[in-house]
Amino acid sequence: MKIAVKNNHLKNTFRFLQLLSLDIVVGSLAMGLFAVKLLHVTPNKCWWLVLALSVWTIYTSDHLLDSFSRKNSAVIRRHQIHYRFRLPLLIALIISALTALALTFMFLNKSIVIAGLITGFLAVLYLGLVFFSRKQHSYFHKEFIISLFYVIGIWLYPVLLHGSVLSLFDWLVMISLVLMVWFEGILVSAFEVDKDINDGHNSFAVTFGKKMTGIFLNILFLTALAILIMLFTLTKNRSDGFAVIIEAIMLTLLFTISLLPGFFKKHEYYKTFGELIFWLPGLLFFV
Repeated sequence: MKIAVKNNHLKNTFRFLQLLSLDIVVGSLAMGLFAVKLLHVTPNKCWWLVLALSVWTIYTSDHLLDSFSRKNSAVIRRHQIHYRFRLPLLIALIISALTALALTFMFLNKSIVIAGLITGFLAVLYLGLVFFSRKQHSYFHKEFIISLFYVIGIWLYPVLLHGSVLSLFDWLVMISLVLMVWFEGILVSAFEVDKDINDGHNSFAVTFGKKMTGIFLNILFLTALAILIMLFTLTKNRSDGFAVIIEAIMLTLLFTISLLPGFFKKHEYYKTFGELIFWLPGLLFFV
């Protein structure tokens, strides 16, 4: 009985952290560890905090925009929570954004400041486009843009620290990660298509339908698989090899979720396991 209560408590705690996008923040830090290990760089310690705050700020801004579109009538739990606690979340968001900005100017070098400002501008532009598309009831390719910004935002600083031209291996690693983040985003839209319709949100699955979404997920999987096969032929050291193995495990797990929708829809396991998969890159740091 005590074990069951403990497991339920852990599940509720993780679900709460997930609703606040903190699982995504952990995933971004894991991806950062993956990047610095592969590129053999040592970032400023302050960058880790800036990364965490920036990711949380962007995702929370996006969820708050979602929540305001339906307010108290939202079906998706995350949107309900963000609207219910909109004032404290908005205050926390402003503090988070200003802290990240201050730390960037105070502790990171000029090139990173410029790159960060560009990334920040693009993030604001993205949120503006999302807001405008909702007002116009038109589809904005949110899942792809998020995947692109997510990977670029995390890898930008390590790449600049790296200094030299990236190898084909490095480029393919980043492309494969973009594809997997994109896969996960569209996968979530497939699971939540009915909720999105009720909430009036346009997603990939809402716009193109369940059948076309399934076909496109298969295309993304096969493309990512082809890139991973190429990566296996380009590995030069132990870290490279483990990096490809980790990515292969990630892709396999993501595809498994798409193959077993009945199981993973229970208790929203698709969302829990889908985000946990992006914690795996952090294991490379310990190799």
